Amino acid sequence: MKNTPCSAGTDVMAEVQELWNRTDKSGAFNAGLYEHGYILAASDRRNILIVDMAGNAYCLTELIQGETTTSVRYRIGITDLDRLLTLDEARWLQRSHMQEMKTFPDDDPMPVRNIGLRFHLDTNRINARQNLVYMNQLERWRADGVITLDMSEEACDEARAGNNIKRTEKADESIFIRANDVFGSEISGKMEKILFNSTNLDESQKRDARILFCAKMANAILITNDGGSKRQPGGILGHANELAFLGINVMTDKVAVQKARHLIAFRDKTARIVATDTGLPLPPWVGLD
Repeated sequence: MKNTPCSAGTDVMAEVQELWNRTDKSGAFNAGLYEHGYILAASDRRNILIVDMAGNAYCLTELIQGETTTSVRYRIGITDLDRLLTLDEARWLQRSHMQEMKTFPDDDPMPVRNIGLRFHLDTNRINARQNLVYMNQLERWRADGVITLDMSEEACDEARAGNNIKRTEKADESIFIRANDVFGSEISGKMEKILFNSTNLDESQKRDARILFCAKMANAILITNDGGSKRQPGGILGHANELAFLGINVMTDKVAVQKARHLIAFRDKTARIVATDTGLPLPPWVGLD
């Protein structure tokens, strides 16, 4: 799929313009985009994009009449485009969401607050100082019962190793399982070859492998900051596509927040439809997450 924005049809332009006209706050406009199936992203040329469920990308400022790039950024509350997903990340997220919707029953009753996302934290996302913006949001959602956010015992052990009280306290908030027993399996051997091109690992590499396997066994997505950047193209994130073939899903905390927001918007939209169709009361948490 091409990495440049598409020319928007009249339906997309009309839909986005209508959302812009009837919302006067950034949160309302952004939530409206999510409810209509769009995800905000940033292009390589530093433009703000919206990506639809088919993966098509459109330049947001070209869809809104009479607005400049500066005014659009101010209105949606995003002046630092590094806070947005890349185009590739947004397209991956849309594909993931479409797979989840295929398994969503048509006759579901009123949805519950928990959106069904289970995450595991790598040690580098422990957030002991509470200065990681996306982790702060994920932790708030955990406290409100929106998502499940755990950490393997392996990652906890690593966090405790430095005798940092704050890191230890954060690590102790959640423990899931130790994965020593999975080593030597066919999948573990494949994973070791993917990540390290070897099956003769040092202790640090073994720990990384066990953290990944804990997430796999828990059917959780590992949130990590390991790799996938220009300075560190490899690492866990740099091999995300290969790991996915083994059933091991990994992402950054930024992508995790966007994924959760997308599902929250879908949950709230479903709740409103069910309330209208059945007369059931709308849950008090709709619109709060």
